[in-house]
Amino acid sequence: DGTLNETISGLMTLPQRPLLGYLPNGSTNDFAASLRIPSSVQQAARAVVEGTPHPLDLGAHNARYFSYVASFGAFTKASYSASQETKNALGHFAYILEGIKNLDSLRPYRCGVEADGESFDGDFIFGGVSNSTSVAGMVRLRKDLVSLGDGLFETLLIRRPKQFGDLSRIITGVLNQYYDNENVILVQSKNLRFTFQEPVAWTRDGEAGGVTTDVRLSNNHAAIHIIA
Repeated sequence: DGTLNETISGLMTLPQRPLLGYLPNGSTNDFAASLRIPSSVQQAARAVVEGTPHPLDLGAHNARYFSYVASFGAFTKASYSASQETKNALGHFAYILEGIKNLDSLRPYRCGVEADGESFDGDFIFGGVSNSTSVAGMVRLRKDLVSLGDGLFETLLIRRPKQFGDLSRIITGVLNQYYDNENVILVQSKNLRFTFQEPVAWTRDGEAGGVTTDVRLSNNHAAIHIIA
């Protein structure tokens, strides 16, 4: 996913962008799962040769691009803090282990969110702006909610629960694609702005995405076409 991010960032500098083929060969390959690209490199290569171009929205996160997610808070650090040696040895399980290890440092972030005219504020333990059905292989969105070329992000926000015992129920619900909870916000929008009272670390496509108090995100509708 990180290599794909570098590739699409390069494509966005071109006045005429060629079609993009993707051979997923990482530890989790979240985005490939959303595109239903085979995990086998040989089958993925065949899909590039025989597949159909599909329009793909790309996100802008301040001055940088992302292909499928920008996020902060719970679990997001796991995607880039797990060592490459661990990821090579354990694959996707490495992210789960790293996420569990980071639970003891789980903390809320005071945040204001603007999303196409809607406003939210509060203490959030997780925020993810995505164009994917899977984020770090742990947070999943229903496939009927996600279209990779509709010009909209899906933004998932999880508030700090009033009682710590509620946390496991919230996380279990999100993992099972159940969002009907007073502590969970799911909204679709084209443009967003996040403002924090203190600098907050973000990730973009599983890599470190900087630390800031003010983040603006916009959807570049059908910016490239990917073969799948």
